[in-house]
Amino acid sequence: MLASIRMARQRVYLQNSYFTSDILVDELIKARKRGVDVRMVFPEDNDSNLLDKSNRAMAKALLNAGGRVYLYPRFTHIKALVVDDWACLGSANFDGLSMRINDELNIAFSNKAKVDELVRDLFEKDFQRSKRLTKMEARAWTDVLLEPLLNQF
Repeated sequence: MLASIRMARQRVYLQNSYFTSDILVDELIKARKRGVDVRMVFPEDNDSNLLDKSNRAMAKALLNAGGRVYLYPRFTHIKALVVDDWACLGSANFDGLSMRINDELNIAFSNKAKVDELVRDLFEKDFQRSKRLTKMEARAWTDVLLEPLLNQF
């Protein structure tokens, strides 16, 4: 997934409940600086307050780089990534626990018609359903203290 983001030229769309990877957000920011349309969707009401803080920290970093961030109006547990004409779906969250420890399973494909269908039927609909964030509040000092802990997930 990181390799695909590094090679992105047009778009990177992500939807997930948990974003805790500093490496992921760094690659998204680099893609945005290359002119890639970078958008992320995460639930407005997360089932974990701790992981919600991580999502919002990543969202702020992405917004500051010119990316687009959307808050889905209720909990969503979709795990989807589209990079240009390539897609990856499955059970893995975009966090260290799923990527390094859990036995997660994703499938990736590059059938342009199916990727376009996924963008149309999932991402574009969820962009419309969601609240687009335009700026984030400054992080509280407690968020800075929690960041090393969140990075372990």
